[in-house]
Amino acid sequence: MKEELHIYSRVSTTQQEEAGTSLANQEKLGRDKAKQLDMIPVIHNEGGMSASDESLDNRVVIFNLLEKMKLGEVKNLFVYNNDRLSRSTTTFTIIRKHMRES
Repeated sequence: MKEELHIYSRVSTTQQEEAGTSLANQEKLGRDKAKQLDMIPVIHNEGGMSASDESLDNRVVIFNLLEKMKLGEVKNLFVYNNDRLSRSTTTFTIIRKHMRES
């Protein structure tokens, strides 16, 4: 059975949507990577959601992904760029800690 590659996408500004980092572009790059790795792509689209807050309260998709990682349900994650996870150093560190512990 093929492994899954979970693809997380998010934009926080209209400019990002227009400047080549659109949700569709992030998803395409993730699907291309899944194909290259012979994996099944699973899309997790956060939509237009700011990540400047140090809390994940407003970001249900990444919160749920982290919970699924803890349970062992998500093992492989593709993100177009680390800043799609968070631009806050504190939040990024928390997310990475959850990933390493999973």
